[in-house]
Amino acid sequence: MNEFTNRVLEYGNFNKRELLQSFETFVVTPEKQEIFEICKGFDKDKWCFLLGNTGVGKDHLASAMARQLVDDGKIRSVYSGTSQQLMYKFRQIAYEGEGEMAALNFFGKVGLLILRDVGIRQFTEKEKAAIIDILDYRYSNMKGIIITGNINAGEFSKTFDERITDRLYEMGIRHNNKPFLTCAWESWRKQL
Repeated sequence: MNEFTNRVLEYGNFNKRELLQSFETFVVTPEKQEIFEICKGFDKDKWCFLLGNTGVGKDHLASAMARQLVDDGKIRSVYSGTSQQLMYKFRQIAYEGEGEMAALNFFGKVGLLILRDVGIRQFTEKEKAAIIDILDYRYSNMKGIIITGNINAGEFSKTFDERITDRLYEMGIRHNNKPFLTCAWESWRKQL
């Protein structure tokens, strides 16, 4: 794997497992083929929401998309994390002297933002407001976002808000004319 890409991903908060994930390491079966091909065509200024049950490879695909964009020279920075990790970083930048605008700029200007595991826990109102501000900032600047989660398409608006859902319809890559990629297959862990 490309050493420069690994450094970019490490700096972008990728953990050891995520650094090993790529399109080459994703096991493609006939039921996964269509979603896999859509993910391979992901572009840096699009939004992607991968939903499905635990263990279906949503985060693997997100890591693979980021790796490919860095490998291809389309982006030079990425930040990846759960909503909790995102908020830790936001607070670190905002409240340790640089201010909230500096935090928004950090998340708004990074080449690709990956928000992992949405739906595992509820956002506080303050977290929800900050995350919506970040997503709105990225929308205004036409920057890519990948969101993975165990929520269904109907819960997306409740988790964020109607404005973000509406923007996902504009910016999102599509499957069956919807801006959600549903990974509707069995957990790979259950097949071990």
